Amino acid sequence: MCRSSRFGVLGRVCGQMRKWVAGAGVALVLVALSGCGNKETGQLPEVSGEAIQAKRDEIKGFALVRAYPDQDGDALAIALEFSRPVVGTQDFDQLIAFDTPPKEKSGWKLDDSGKILRYPFVAANTDYTLKISAKLAAADGSTLGRDVEQKVYTGELKPAAGFASQGSVLPARESRGLPVVSVN
Repeated sequence: MCRSSRFGVLGRVCGQMRKWVAGAGVALVLVALSGCGNKETGQLPEVSGEAIQAKRDEIKGFALVRAYPDQDGDALAIALEFSRPVVGTQDFDQLIAFDTPPKEKSGWKLDDSGKILRYPFVAANTDYTLKISAKLAAADGSTLGRDVEQKVYTGELKPAAGFASQGSVLPARESRGLPVVSVN
């Protein structure tokens, strides 16, 4: 807005004001940048090298503790862990449903502790959504009480290798090698 063409004194004042505003802007930028550096003082935690200990919340009653992918050898399964043993005679295929069912049909299997249900032969690198009925019962007679929806990502299979046959004698001639099966 200042024009120095016709007004001599006013033009010089406007020129000085522009220099002052530019200098103040540079000073402001420098002050802002001075706070961006590493500082020797502060509230940094000491490096200990110990693993972080996380505490789980204690679950009261019968509930789903966690859902996770479980790999045993080259077989991938979805595991559901409960806080109490589950009644083994229930129809788990009716009580636990998949949003999009796995390609290979299987059934839920209860482990020896009675707390972990596994659905074997699921696909790797897949998101599954499970809907667990409120009617699922524990061995003490309690039920979940409400429907539970749980998402599980199966992830990649761990690398594995093994022999495809059970033979213990190798042929001496005309052998093309051993049949080997590998994952990843």
